[in-house]
Amino acid sequence: MLRPDLVRRAVLSGIAFRSPEQRAQLLADLPRDVPLAEDGTRVHQRWYLIVIKRAEGVSVARAARSFLEDIHSLDKYWFAYHGVWSYPIEERFRKLQHPILILQPHELLLDETRRVHAELIPQAHYVEIPQIVDDVFDTGWAEYAHELRRWLDAPSE
Repeated sequence: MLRPDLVRRAVLSGIAFRSPEQRAQLLADLPRDVPLAEDGTRVHQRWYLIVIKRAEGVSVARAARSFLEDIHSLDKYWFAYHGVWSYPIEERFRKLQHPILILQPHELLLDETRRVHAELIPQAHYVEIPQIVDDVFDTGWAEYAHELRRWLDAPSE
């Protein structure tokens, strides 16, 4: 953290943790600078994944808003993956000094997040929310917010 004096606690969730070799391969395989297809293939694929395959209980309107946010990146979506796979997670996470909460639903990255807790920041307070299995911010926000608030409002140790 650049300004640890401004941070009292931190919360992590959904940590994409792979071995250095796996990260190097994922970086090498990124589809950089692939031009957009005129037939709208990427847009159609994202609509299908975000709207058609949305979690039960998520409205079409909410899914459509998520879709619009998603496609803003167009052909530069790989920038985010580059950031994730090039981040020196082992080095940086071992330097964390603040109280850390790892708050993890039972959705994507559950196993990877468990590994981060076990291998990189075992001192973190770890909470799983097994009832949230899909789209945490659309289907499980109340439970997630409850756990988050409980941790952030707790007295300092």
